[in-house]
Formats: sequence, C-alpha cells, structure tokens
Amino acid sequence: MKIRVDWEDLDAVATIPTIAATFFIAERILSKKTEGKSTYYLTQWKGFDAKDATWETKHSIRNAKLVRDFNRLWEAEQKLCAQEEGRSWYKTLTERS
Repeated sequence: MKIRVDWEDLDAVATIPTIAATFFIAERILSKKTEGKSTYYLTQWKGFDAKDATWETKHSIRNAKLVRDFNRLWEAEQKLCAQEEGRSWYKTLTERS
C-alpha cells in the first residue's frame, strides 16, 4: 500500500516533536486574568525578560507551588489595593520581589 505524502504537510508535522520536546521553566508569575471559566497567568520564563512573558493556564506552567504562592500573594495584594486607593498592584508586587 502506497501513501501519498504532501511535502508541505510533512514539514509542518516534522516541527511538532521539536516544539513539544522543548520545556520552559516558569520563573515568575507577573499577573493574572480570568476569561470565562479559565484563569490565565502572565508568566515570565527562566532566561527570558518580563517583556517576553506569556499568558498561560496553571497546567501549562507546570509548577503548582509557584501558582499557589502567587494566588496567595494576589489575594493579599488585592485586599491591600482596595484599602489604598490609587496604589498600583503591579508596583506593589515588584517592590516585594
């Protein structure tokens, strides 16, 4: 049985294992947002600048402790920001780091 191969499709498929085998290590979570039922975390990856951060789910981050610690800090900072009107949450977070 012969299988006909479209070389353009094969090139696209051949890059998938390379991408899938590359794992990035989450260094820091910078922010959080919710869209519908999904929560996304602005994640800074080890070896990359904060400007290269990406929005990821907690499952993509693969570091439960980092997510848990961030959520605790997030809740505390949200309460503080509610009390201190005009204080930026991001500025508060970066002052502690």
